[in-house]
Amino acid sequence: MSEISQSRLDKNPLRILDSKDPKDSEILINAPKINEHLSEESKNYFNQVKKLLNDNKIKFFEDPKLVRGLDYYSHTAFEFQTNEDKRQNAILAGGRYDNLISMISSRDIPGVGWAAGIERLMDLISIKDEKSELDKKILFAVQDESYLNNNRILKQIYSLRYNHEVRVSKNIKKLFSYADKNNFNFILLIGEEEIKNKKIILKDLINKNQKIF
Repeated sequence: MSEISQSRLDKNPLRILDSKDPKDSEILINAPKINEHLSEESKNYFNQVKKLLNDNKIKFFEDPKLVRGLDYYSHTAFEFQTNEDKRQNAILAGGRYDNLISMISSRDIPGVGWAAGIERLMDLISIKDEKSELDKKILFAVQDESYLNNNRILKQIYSLRYNHEVRVSKNIKKLFSYADKNNFNFILLIGEEEIKNKKIILKDLINKNQKIF
């Protein structure tokens, strides 16, 4: 193994999986795969994440050697890469850390986070001086995560040139309160009643009127 990997062997052996050293790569071919040692809970969670991605036609591939700061991550870790065939093609990476807050405080708050390389992102985009409707904001609010599976409305929202956010909460009042506090123009709501009746509520939060579709 490379010197760096040897130094990690006792302190953080999982980081060896992320080694770019050619010598380490040969050894890692026969290393145990993380995804072969998941609990049933983690397998079910991961399958649900993949189902949501597939339903929304978001392409992905699984990398058993992907390593983040695994000490505090729970469930999904992810990385966004460009299609360029070069060593440093990752532009954004992160994961879920549902147990982190409870480790450092008395509160138990789930979370997800990421970090991106600003210079790498700037290299990829061309900035045009044009106006869009991005000053309008839509909150897509649902009472249960299962309502997002294969959801055609969600796909339509993705195609709009509006700022949008998806939020899940059993508490309808909290969803409306969040929309008000964060200056959303519209809220699209699917709750238990809407699922039963195959309807969706669109509320204009500025003009205070709503339609049911």
